[in-house]
Amino acid sequence: MLPDLPSELCDIIIDHLWDDPSALAACSLVCCAWVPTTRLHKLRAVTLRTPARCLWLETLLDSPLVNSADIPLCVGELTVGANPNDTQYDSADTGAVWEHPGLVPLLCRFARVQCLRLDNLKWSPGAFPARAARQFMAAFPRLKRLVMKVAVFHSPEDLLLLLSAFPLLTSVAVSFVSWFNQDVVTHWTTSPRRPRKQSSEPIVLSLKSFTTDPTSYIAVITAASVSQNTWRLALDELEWIGHEKFHSDWMLARAYEQSAAFINPLSDITAHLFAVEGRGLLDIQPSLVSRLNLLHINITTMPGPQSWNSARVIPVSALDIREIRYTLGTVHASSVFTELGGRLAWMFLDRYLTSLLADHPHLVPNFNLDIDFDGEHADWHASLADIEDSFDMNLPMMVENGSRMCAIVQFSVDETGRPGKFYREIRWPKEPVATTPAGVQPDASTTG
Repeated sequence: MLPDLPSELCDIIIDHLWDDPSALAACSLVCCAWVPTTRLHKLRAVTLRTPARCLWLETLLDSPLVNSADIPLCVGELTVGANPNDTQYDSADTGAVWEHPGLVPLLCRFARVQCLRLDNLKWSPGAFPARAARQFMAAFPRLKRLVMKVAVFHSPEDLLLLLSAFPLLTSVAVSFVSWFNQDVVTHWTTSPRRPRKQSSEPIVLSLKSFTTDPTSYIAVITAASVSQNTWRLALDELEWIGHEKFHSDWMLARAYEQSAAFINPLSDITAHLFAVEGRGLLDIQPSLVSRLNLLHINITTMPGPQSWNSARVIPVSALDIREIRYTLGTVHASSVFTELGGRLAWMFLDRYLTSLLADHPHLVPNFNLDIDFDGEHADWHASLADIEDSFDMNLPMMVENGSRMCAIVQFSVDETGRPGKFYREIRWPKEPVATTPAGVQPDASTTG
């Protein structure tokens, strides 16, 4: 008979099985002492897509299983709502889970959740009356990351209150987020004077990371503009992405339809906020973004070469921005010129960066890209030369002004074919090459 192992050692062994559901299920049947540890891994993520799933979970938590009421305390990641990538949904299904009467009381049991994902969210007075809204916003005191995909808020104030409800929140990612309240839009756009803020003391939402597409950014900044309170967004990193492409064509079309229905009625508001060259309301009052250390423009998510231009609505000229980074994705070594031209609107980029560096001369734009040799010989020197020539030819104002910038190139193989991650940097301006005037003999001490 084998000797008894200390419980701590058993826990360590079970921890090594964290990604093996079958093994964890078997371990949970060995003895009651092993159940808590196996549950920490088996139940670390819970997904609720339909009302039927909510009812099933309610039944499970109220069942006489061993410590079944403690199951929510094992959950660190919670996903709620119809999956935008699921092609099986129709219009009747997408909002059903949010109308389930027991949803909010059920979610309030998951007090240790650190990552919350909300899909196809419909935040309306019917789905979230005042009491339920307050309960939901107080339900996740340990939340650190919030992700919303395809969310419509009836009130702009509700959007802002949700973003500011979680004291430990450090990361937010939003895609196709919008709000629409006709009364608010009409009052704001037709009143002879803009409604006054109830308080000039700003509510500061401080985040390490904020990832947004253009629609969601407009939703947040217009909500802050029409809000009765004064809002400020202090960011370590703002990642600018394109609109997500869902696997479900119907769901994607619906997201774009909701986006257009949201943006078009707000044209009078956005005209003030995003006037040409930053003039307009942004010059009259401080912008929503009060601090931004890093602006990350992820071009790999953009549908076209000029799509990144939408990032110009961010008032970076008025901010003490520390870094701007462009992620270009994978480029094939055989077509560097073509692929870079297909992802960057070079002329607009040259003008934009030249103007930006005039306000922020300390700024060094970084361009990150990976080189794929398609199984051919890894000629680093030729690839780096093509990248350098492409930037030199297409960013003439930057090069002529001697502006600083850096291309960070990653290779997946070295020049001998050995796999790994290898990095090289190309920096501008180039160091001047020493030349010898005609008719002058080089110094013997330097000729070697």
